[in-house]
Amino acid sequence: MRYFNINSENRNFDTIIYLQGMHKNSHRKLNSITKCAWAYIIDRKDKDRVIPKQGHGENGESGYKMNLEALKKSMEYLIRNQLNQTHLLFVSDYQPFTTALVSLKSDVNINKRKYSSEWKKIKSLLVKFPNSEVLFLKKDDKYLESVFPEYYSKLSEVKNKIHNELGDR
Repeated sequence: MRYFNINSENRNFDTIIYLQGMHKNSHRKLNSITKCAWAYIIDRKDKDRVIPKQGHGENGESGYKMNLEALKKSMEYLIRNQLNQTHLLFVSDYQPFTTALVSLKSDVNINKRKYSSEWKKIKSLLVKFPNSEVLFLKKDDKYLESVFPEYYSKLSEVKNKIHNELGDR
């Protein structure tokens, strides 16, 4: 997996996956009753449809862990539906997550990560995605938003799904 170069001419992705995970009390310390959720949207170029999926984790989980869960679930879906060999772009606005995802090529520090078992699972799935890239969409970045307006709108859609999930639980 590598970072997508925003200046690249090659924007012909077959499938774009928008990932989001969060917990309700993002400004407070996590506790055992903190609500958390994840969601992803798979947008396929060859199909005029978007496949939304969402779920929630155990209370008290972090937004970081929920992003990992969204990635893992989306990858499993793509493999089941034989979409993992196509040109894919994973999109997220959570930089620690996207940076860790791109750096998975080496085993350095993978055992030291707080969520090492989840990262090991993702790394084992990642070898089945030879043509995938990741794009970090910085929040409130007007330049990127002008370059990728559709990416920002889809990511907002995912966020709204999670907010609805967290508000109703």
